[in-house]
Amino acid sequence: MIVCSLNEIEAYGRRAARGAGMSWGLAEEAGKAARWLSARGLPGVELLLRLLTANDGRPYESMAPAVDAHRWESPDGGLCPVCCGAALSDRIADLVPGEDLVLNALAYPLLLASFLDHPQYPRNGSYALRWPDFRMWVSAQGVELEYEEASVLYRERADEAELSVDTRRQFNPTHYPRIAGVDVQIPIWHALNDLGKRTYVPASAESRARGAGAGRADND
Repeated sequence: MIVCSLNEIEAYGRRAARGAGMSWGLAEEAGKAARWLSARGLPGVELLLRLLTANDGRPYESMAPAVDAHRWESPDGGLCPVCCGAALSDRIADLVPGEDLVLNALAYPLLLASFLDHPQYPRNGSYALRWPDFRMWVSAQGVELEYEEASVLYRERADEAELSVDTRRQFNPTHYPRIAGVDVQIPIWHALNDLGKRTYVPASAESRARGAGAGRADND
């Protein structure tokens, strides 16, 4: 294991997402999502790595939702949670109590959770995210999770994930943000870093001549 700060998780996650093909805007959101989950003791780093690995080389435009009032789908049949979250950020206030927004074929659905932590919380309520065997509520007071098997947190794909506003249920937070370092498995961290290295600009004769490295004159 390696202990990583939340700042490191966000920065490395952002760079890895960019290296895997996301735009810088989406990559920013991906890094924040990994940090948000990690801060609450949830597998943000591993889930982000799994998402980026699964989608490596695919155009993210094909995984963005065709926005509809009640059901979101993507052109290729699978939704990216970061793309959905970015779209949701501008529309979350439009959710109405008693009406579900269905996200069809959502990959790694837990990565959507951070986008529910939104300044426009429903009055006396929470945002609810659910798929088979999993329930989550997010409010200004914290996060509540309800599940039996930890494997459901790593769900690769939810055929139908449902998002709604819940103003009836008594809220009992189970997860709170923390600022301490987070344990990450070394192979996972190295794999995330390898994706991030794709953003580096290779050295050239011209760049070295302008000051990168020893250049043409080495006085050692």
